[in-house]
Amino acid sequence: MPDLPRLTPDPIPAIHPLSEYGVEGTRKALYDDTKRVMQVPWVGVVTMAFAHYEHFYTVLWHGLDAMVASKAFVGACATLRQDAEARVAAFEPPSIIGRLRECGYAPREIAEIRGMIEVFIHGNMPYCLLATLSRLALECDILPAHAEASEYQGRHAPDVDVPFVLIEAHRADAPTRAVYDDIKTILGLPFVNTDYRALARWPSYFARAWNDLRPVVETPATARQWGRYIRISSPRRGPCPIPQV
Repeated sequence: MPDLPRLTPDPIPAIHPLSEYGVEGTRKALYDDTKRVMQVPWVGVVTMAFAHYEHFYTVLWHGLDAMVASKAFVGACATLRQDAEARVAAFEPPSIIGRLRECGYAPREIAEIRGMIEVFIHGNMPYCLLATLSRLALECDILPAHAEASEYQGRHAPDVDVPFVLIEAHRADAPTRAVYDDIKTILGLPFVNTDYRALARWPSYFARAWNDLRPVVETPATARQWGRYIRISSPRRGPCPIPQV
């Protein structure tokens, strides 16, 4: 397998993600099956972008679905999560709980935020691996054999019941749109990931959390640690406004 450096595309190519509420027929069936196999409540942006090319995603998903359902894949997701959380812990992020309580957040609200984060921590791992497998299939024309893969039995998703509400940019207030724009600038993305749009349901938490993270993701050391997933040449701006509770 060739050792290809992972660099942020420059310029970033245009993507055409197809939202869940905007598809039907084959695409809807693919979306439903993706969520079922991954045990997640949403379709990731990477999947929505692939689905723009319906025949490509049809062939891709039917070539990977057994692998994604396997014990090995679920185990790889758990390992990836452990590695990601260990690396984040090394940044020593400041606690936000006290500040949320001071501005009026009740224990139930904080528990709902934690529950939402747990849903995305679980779901982001299979989407990350799906994107990597897709890249390998396109760049290397090979995929590991998985015909004999043992299927994972039972539920591996978190037992969390939280309202799944996404704050889309066209429905967000001005301060939240400013955070969205800043995230795209700092991370070098043409879109705002689903987890950000879900966490923006609590705008005063969301702005505080991003302002805590922002100085970390801008540093060259962080960019190296994450394999240059983060564009560090973005123009610096001040902290995003925090909506009042």
